[in-house]
Amino acid sequence: MHPDRRALLDAWTTAPLQQPGALDLAIRAAAAAAGVAGIKPLPAEAQALVAKIHHHAWRIADADIAALRAAGWSDERVFELVIASAVGAGAQRLNAGLQALAAARSTRPVIADPAPVTSDPPPVNSDTVPASSEPVPATPNR
Repeated sequence: MHPDRRALLDAWTTAPLQQPGALDLAIRAAAAAAGVAGIKPLPAEAQALVAKIHHHAWRIADADIAALRAAGWSDERVFELVIASAVGAGAQRLNAGLQALAAARSTRPVIADPAPVTSDPPPVNSDTVPASSEPVPATPNR
């Protein structure tokens, strides 16, 4: 990945995890990492939602949010948990894709450089080009 893009991505993925908010920074980091060894575990009531976001986000339902609210979570804390989880899941998928591309590139056979491209136009066959005094036939609209 180009260094400029990597810097933008790093800024985008770290901002939701480091800015002040309603949710503790350690919980946001745990939600983003979801299962990475050495990260403080999530509160029990948040584990199911974070796991869904990381592994099958299309299954999230109103009941998942309601469960956190019933456990005393404010809308702000739920929102920050969802954002941290989504950013972490997206970053993990991107990094996995980049690693797969790098691995594929390192195992490809080396291909010789193609022939150099010239700026000269290809030769024109005068038999197929109408003379400048002949009208060019119109193409019908289809």
